[in-house]
Amino acid sequence: MTAIDGTGVQALEEVIGRAQESGREVVLCGMREQPERILAKAGIEKLVGAGNVCVNVSSAMSRARVILATKKI
Repeated sequence: MTAIDGTGVQALEEVIGRAQESGREVVLCGMREQPERILAKAGIEKLVGAGNVCVNVSSAMSRARVILATKKI
């Protein structure tokens, strides 16, 4: 996405909450400048965990592999 507003932040927070409630982790990647700034102000990194905010898809896939490897099924 190229931009996000308060409504988008709220929707994202709800999706993250539902995912976490069901035992899933959320990994974000490749944020552009405006969304990254707004989401940082909203505390999204704290919500998903600093390690789950990645700079690109490659690093997000690496993070997902780590999550899967440590998850107990």
